[in-house]
Amino acid sequence: MTREEMDEIRRHFDGVADALSSNVRMVAEGHTLLRQEIGGLSGQVGHLEERLDRFEGEVKAMLRISFADLEQRVRVLETAMGDLAGRVVRLESVRS
Repeated sequence: MTREEMDEIRRHFDGVADALSSNVRMVAEGHTLLRQEIGGLSGQVGHLEERLDRFEGEVKAMLRISFADLEQRVRVLETAMGDLAGRVVRLESVRS
């Protein structure tokens, strides 16, 4: 193999190495950008989880209040039913 052929092969492989290096650099930059995007998305997911936790707490508190109100209404109705049942018994005893 002549010196010229060796120089030609070397120039060819230098070009291939440069192209390969450029491609590796582009992949590395893309990887860095993806990591940054994933980091941003992770932060957003964390924020959403915090909001959901707060919302869950608020809903539970509202449900407790609603159930307490319903229990109070049921007690009032039960008392009224007891009073009505007592009246019915008295009325039926007066009729007999």
